[in-house]
Amino acid sequence: MSIDLFDSTEKVALVTGVVDSFGNTIVKGLCNSGVITVVNTYSQKFFI
Repeated sequence: MSIDLFDSTEKVALVTGVVDSFGNTIVKGLCNSGVITVVNTYSQKFFI
């Protein structure tokens, strides 16, 4: 039996302070790897 230590499928991440392009890239990467992502930002111009 093989255990994948870095399997992030169905994990949950809370990402705060997602205003700049760096934070946006982090959120996209988490979403693309199967992580359920919750975004907390104060800016209305945040788009994925």
